[in-house]
Amino acid sequence: MSLRLPLSLVLALAAGCSDKADPATPATDAGSDTPVDAKTDAPIDTAPPNCGAEPYVSYSLNLGLLDSTGTHLTKGLKVRSSLCAAGTFATTDAAGKATLFVTKGVPQTLHFESSFAFPGIEGELVLDADDFRPGYMLLDSEAAAVLPGYDPKLGTLWVQVEQAESDGCADKAGVTVAVPSAPGAQISYLKGYKPTTDGATSSEGLAVVTKVPLGTSVAVTATKTGCNLTTATRGYTGKYTTEAGAITYVMAWSVK
Repeated sequence: MSLRLPLSLVLALAAGCSDKADPATPATDAGSDTPVDAKTDAPIDTAPPNCGAEPYVSYSLNLGLLDSTGTHLTKGLKVRSSLCAAGTFATTDAAGKATLFVTKGVPQTLHFESSFAFPGIEGELVLDADDFRPGYMLLDSEAAAVLPGYDPKLGTLWVQVEQAESDGCADKAGVTVAVPSAPGAQISYLKGYKPTTDGATSSEGLAVVTKVPLGTSVAVTATKTGCNLTTATRGYTGKYTTEAGAITYVMAWSVK
């Protein structure tokens, strides 16, 4: 199963790539995208790391940073799998692409890291074949604008309603989100990446949930009359991890 899933959140990824690089990214040789050690000018090994045990499948993604102008593919962002040994990660190249080799058929969670963005966490995923997917992160500067009630000591969910498989449910508007295990969580729906007072998603299908207790099996529900929405599809198990100060990305699809 090889999936190439366009996310509404990352439509800007196809438009081009930003020259912006993580300040923590090693320097590069002139005319080359190969990272080099700033002190010795020695090339740094950028070969995809092996995470977990054989048999492996490759997991590639394009990773960008979100700001007020959209999402930009970015060089120098770190990507690691929960299957990786401590200190092992892949780094995005000039096209914002990173690749890991991970154990086939074993649950894993991806973590995104940058010195100037919120840490990011993907939902638990099981891969049975080589795969490619887009990814995304939020800039720190966007916190006040798009994360109402953000608490760095608690978890935060960024919920994206994805493209529908079933007729009549292609419109992403009108979806309500809940976290049954977190009755005290604060749910906000976004339009133009700005919070609204609406009680459901706009046509962009975006919601933010702040003040979520920390945990490793957080379940999220998305509901719309006449539609069957789920977060457990395309290899995702429907389990989400929340960590203090991090943004956990949740995707919901309307399935047949």
